[in-house]
Amino acid sequence: MDWLPTNMPNMAASGAAEICETVQDPLAVKLEYVILSVMSYHHGCYEDSLHNWLLSLKLAFPQIENSDCIRGVLTEMWRQGLIELRKPSAGHYFGDDAGFFSTGSFEVRLTPQGNRRLPSKRSACS
Repeated sequence: MDWLPTNMPNMAASGAAEICETVQDPLAVKLEYVILSVMSYHHGCYEDSLHNWLLSLKLAFPQIENSDCIRGVLTEMWRQGLIELRKPSAGHYFGDDAGFFSTGSFEVRLTPQGNRRLPSKRSACS
C-alpha cells in the first residue's frame, strides 16, 4: 500500500472489515481512499448507481466480487460522518433503508469532516 498516504485511518478497526466480509481489510482502506479521491475530483458531490460504482472501482480493484463491499465502505463512511447519502426522490439515507443502494442512483456528498480527509485540498460543494 505504498501509494496510500500514511495518515489514512484504519477502516478495519472502525467496522468496515466486518461489513466487507468478502475482502480483506487493506482493500476497504484503499476503497475509502479512492472514494475520497473521486469526491475530491468532483468537488465534493457525485451521483451514480451502486452498479456504476462497482464497474468503476472494479477497474482498479478486480478482486471486488460484488457491490457488497462498496456498499459497506460507503455505509461505514456515512457512519463516520465523512459523507452524506441521499436520493433526490427519497431524501437522506438514515441507515435503515435496505433498498436505498439497490434502486437507481444516489448522491454522495462530502461533509465538513470528510472534506478534511480529502487526499487533495479541493473544497466540497455547497
